[in-house]
Amino acid sequence: MSTRTCLSTVSWANHMVPQRVLGFQIGVAMSDETNLNAIRAWAAACNQQAESVKIRVPTRKKYLVYPIEFGGPCKSNTITFEILGSMVAQPRLAWGDKNKNKQAWLKFRGVDGLSVVGYGLGQIDGQGYTWWRMVDDRPNAMVFVLCNNLRISGLTHINSPKFHLAIVKSNKAEISMLRIIAPSNSPNTDGIDLLYSTNINIRNCTMKTGDDCIAIKGGTSNVIISDILCGPGHGISIGSLGEFGRRDEVEAIDISNCNITGADDGIRIKTWQSIDLTKGGSGFARNINFTNIIFTMVKNPVAFIDQFYCPNKKICPESASAVQVSDIRFTGLSGTSTTNREMIGFRCSAAVPCTNIIVNGVDIKPSDGGQARSACMNVRGFATWEAACNKTKENAKISVGSGKTYLVSEIQFQGPCSSTSITFEILGKIVAPPRSAWQKNGSNEWLYFHRVDGLTVVGERQGVIDGRGETWWKNGDSISRPTAMRFSLCNRLEVRGLKHVNSQMNHVSINGCKNATVSDLVMIAPSESPNTDGIDISNSSGLRIVNSSMETGDDCIAINGGTSQVNISNIFCGPGHGISIGSLGKNGKREEVEAINIRNCTFNRTTNGVRIKTWQGGSGFARNINFSQIIFIEAKNPVIINQNYCPHKICAEKKSAVNVSDVGYYGLRGTSISKNDATITFNCSKTVHCTNINVDDVDIKSAGTNQPTRSFCSNAHGKARALMPALGCLLK
Repeated sequence: MSTRTCLSTVSWANHMVPQRVLGFQIGVAMSDETNLNAIRAWAAACNQQAESVKIRVPTRKKYLVYPIEFGGPCKSNTITFEILGSMVAQPRLAWGDKNKNKQAWLKFRGVDGLSVVGYGLGQIDGQGYTWWRMVDDRPNAMVFVLCNNLRISGLTHINSPKFHLAIVKSNKAEISMLRIIAPSNSPNTDGIDLLYSTNINIRNCTMKTGDDCIAIKGGTSNVIISDILCGPGHGISIGSLGEFGRRDEVEAIDISNCNITGADDGIRIKTWQSIDLTKGGSGFARNINFTNIIFTMVKNPVAFIDQFYCPNKKICPESASAVQVSDIRFTGLSGTSTTNREMIGFRCSAAVPCTNIIVNGVDIKPSDGGQARSACMNVRGFATWEAACNKTKENAKISVGSGKTYLVSEIQFQGPCSSTSITFEILGKIVAPPRSAWQKNGSNEWLYFHRVDGLTVVGERQGVIDGRGETWWKNGDSISRPTAMRFSLCNRLEVRGLKHVNSQMNHVSINGCKNATVSDLVMIAPSESPNTDGIDISNSSGLRIVNSSMETGDDCIAINGGTSQVNISNIFCGPGHGISIGSLGKNGKREEVEAINIRNCTFNRTTNGVRIKTWQGGSGFARNINFSQIIFIEAKNPVIINQNYCPHKICAEKKSAVNVSDVGYYGLRGTSISKNDATITFNCSKTVHCTNINVDDVDIKSAGTNQPTRSFCSNAHGKARALMPALGCLLK
């Protein structure tokens, strides 16, 4: 029966020329016999019947080494591989045909309980500059495969042909006190790559490379990374994942207290969709935390999720599948970026959107002192929405920071929420991407709130919503354009203190909402911008719209079917098409609007003033509508009822019509620039006349000198008194 000793040391001299193990001094040719001696040295250590075995590469010497594999399993419980000198790879031309296809220079396989340590003295030199001109078939410098309970510490790695260090299919590894250095233009010289490994701790390392400082790839979980100084290089990456349709899974990753300086990228998650029309990847990247990261002069987006990863400008058509990215938290990010693009970018797949993305405590500034921006596409749970929505407390709040610009792609804020009230505070500027950056089949809305009761969206006269509609308008109606901000089925809604500019189409739409207050808004779009309504309302009730200014290319406010109990006051409208009821009854639809009060409003150089417009062939009603204390300043068509609405002039006459009744005009004043058109027009249906139209105390004069004003009525019944122009055409 053999007896195990506590410690055994294998000297390199036991199997090689004196003071040489696994190599020899630079300048001495390596023979097959020498390489065989190196393998014998490892075999002697691996087969020692001891609790612990130590192999030492002596200090202050350089050893020129061919590719070699240190294989296990070993009989000793632990092996310490001390590298106190320098191990130098043969240059590329010296590898020869025998070694040219090797994927690793120094490879450890199946060795449990292994420690590779340098105590700050050891150096691994891959002589990568003899390889970097080659695109493919470059070996990684040091690879560990199926090595459990691994420790790597105190080494300097320089100039790897490809990755400096790779951990593959291993469980439990401690990596610390490493220096990894390669030129910033050296290709694919990642610092540390993790593949199919778990329970990895990387800390207190410095990495200056030509690619990712650390790359966490498929099959990896339970990784803790801290106190890393990274840069130059490509930052710290999750991925890339899902290439060639592969299923990749990454989860439970914590990255904290790192400094990224002068890198091309910061922290990112990158997944493939498809390449060459193949199926997109699948799997997931989830439960990933980035905490307390400092960025200094980082080039590209500092925090980036890219589900459309496609390097080298390859053509990657969008696939229906993608790696699911979820439960990602960015907390305490700060520093500077040299990019003139967005500081933070979340570019997610339409087929598999990113979910539960939480951003908190981020302060990243452009190095040139410009405005910081962000970009989001197909993100669910942007910022802290999920956290706020799921709060059990009565009040929850989300804030978009002051003085910053955020580039945001189409996004949905979904309810119902656990919170009884949510305040969404917009103190900065939210900007839509240009049309060219949207998907081919765009959404019907850009910023979409759905089924969120008790919602308050507030700007405190600082917040700006910029739809960048100028990149859409030249296409007119030839493409579907989104509404900038839509509220659907949101009861007890309040929107106030925001500035909306250049919507793609409607600036704000309110659909299916009850009890909403809209106030103190400013809306601006050029007068020639198509269909840029200020506020569109449909299927809603109990609305109050007050104290707002609207300068648009279409209706300032449009009240559509299914709407009732609306009070509008103190609105400054113009340029634009005025305030409209309708259009109603298009394509034979039944639509109902009632109990609408519009008062104390000013219309400045608008195409229309107050109007009711319905299509022939429809049904339903528009009733109990009052316009009072209205001022017109050079309005073209101040007062209109048109039951024969037909903007494209090709409409066959039909017998049915929406019934217009009980409409009042009281205290209307101002000027009109109508020349050929009437100042007051009641153009009603031959079969369904307008009834109970009341006009009182109206004084609208021509803006031109000695230019008369006139009125026109057809099939309109009602009463009129104290009018200018006279309205003798009303029927009793």
